[in-house]
Amino acid sequence: MSVDYTTAIHGTVKAVDIVTSNTVALAGGATRAIFVGVGGNLKVTLVGGGTVTYKNLEDGVRIVLHATVVFATGTTCTDLIAEY
Repeated sequence: MSVDYTTAIHGTVKAVDIVTSNTVALAGGATRAIFVGVGGNLKVTLVGGGTVTYKNLEDGVRIVLHATVVFATGTTCTDLIAEY
């Protein structure tokens, strides 16, 4: 059996800056996690279809979730990075 140790140990194999949008899905598909540079609220649509707002996130937090959309309206966090 072959194991991809890069993914298994480190988790993130690709990361890109997030451009928030109320209508357009993330270009890279569903995230593994989102890094929040400057804290606040983060409104996302998850792979299962639900939309949720994570409130009062701190600066520098990495939140593990499979998001497909990061909303411009309702998101006050900045310097967001999608991790895949």
